[in-house]
Amino acid sequence: MKTRKRVLKQIITFLIILSVLTILVYFWMFNSSEVNTAMIIIMMWVPAISAILTSLMYKSKIRNFGWKLGKFRFLVYAYVLALSSFLVISGSS
Repeated sequence: MKTRKRVLKQIITFLIILSVLTILVYFWMFNSSEVNTAMIIIMMWVPAISAILTSLMYKSKIRNFGWKLGKFRFLVYAYVLALSSFLVISGSS
């Protein structure tokens, strides 16, 4: 039961951080006279920033997030899959 409450608390914290950051970026975007690419990029990264902040608040260090290269075999699979899907899509248009 303790774990369930902790997880619920983390989810609520994530949603609060997400809402606050989203509102701030929306105000910045819609009160500006011109569209800025930085605004769009920041808006796209708001969920990731919220997740990282929530994780840092409750459990992990940045070092434990798994931002390392994987096994070479999986990197080759990812590259071949991306290249083959690009070729299929570009060939069909």
